[in-house]
Amino acid sequence: MDININTLNSFLGYGDFRNADMLVWSKHEGANNDFLKQELDARIRHFGKNEEYWLDKTNRLNGYWHSSAEEAGEIKRSLMADAGLQQMDGGGVPFVVNYPSRILLALEEALEKKSNRNIDQWFNSLGTDRYSAKIQHTFGEIYEYNPSSNWKAALSHYQPLPRRNGTWPYADLFNHKDYANVFGLGELPENQAIAAIRDRREEIFADLLKRYPKKLIFCTGNYTGYQDSFYNFFKREFDLTLKPFRIGRQVKGLSGVFTYEGNKTVVINTQGFAFGGGLALDEVRLITRLIYSYLKD
Repeated sequence: MDININTLNSFLGYGDFRNADMLVWSKHEGANNDFLKQELDARIRHFGKNEEYWLDKTNRLNGYWHSSAEEAGEIKRSLMADAGLQQMDGGGVPFVVNYPSRILLALEEALEKKSNRNIDQWFNSLGTDRYSAKIQHTFGEIYEYNPSSNWKAALSHYQPLPRRNGTWPYADLFNHKDYANVFGLGELPENQAIAAIRDRREEIFADLLKRYPKKLIFCTGNYTGYQDSFYNFFKREFDLTLKPFRIGRQVKGLSGVFTYEGNKTVVINTQGFAFGGGLALDEVRLITRLIYSYLKD
């Protein structure tokens, strides 16, 4: 399997990274990528070929993305078909699409109307009302360049290598334990080669967020305590000390606000969506209310 680690480390994800109001930034991708060869091929050879999708428009390795998550899926399916493979139906809307779609629509409306009165309506079970129709429409366009909503969103991952169930597929590059230790802030001495990859990736993200500020950065995945990778990143790059927030009596994550060159950004650092002890829909509703309280002023 041809793996160009520098290219993979520069791939940011899907959506309009320059103009996105909300960045969904997860620690890592799901581990159910059964067609890893095609996934890597798409990222290395097919995504971000146009300099419009390069962060600085001069060098792809300084950060690049694909403009459409839906089109990216079509490219991957085409590569699979060329290899005689067929992907099974995923079985519904992914949580990383479902929940952010609701957050985006709820905040967009609340800020426009200067009221949080209708926020809860965006987190009900889907039916036939206007909220459900708009949510379902947004499912298909949330990480696109030209959505019908006023807000735009982009999706990215902190760790650069897509995962797969079973054996570690990057053994020719480095040991899985070393990789997990560096990107997970483990207690072992860091592998310096992997640490350099992490540092370069964080440098690209810092450049992105300083060039093109966001209203909301929603960090998810494996939140285990205060001093994690996201906490350290925002402290170092934006002098932001994230503080715990609670839902009921339980600490659910960290939150905070920073201003960079006159632009206010809200940061949420919390668990993943739904699976593996992640956030339930009602918890996302309450977090959205918290975000609104930061953004409204």
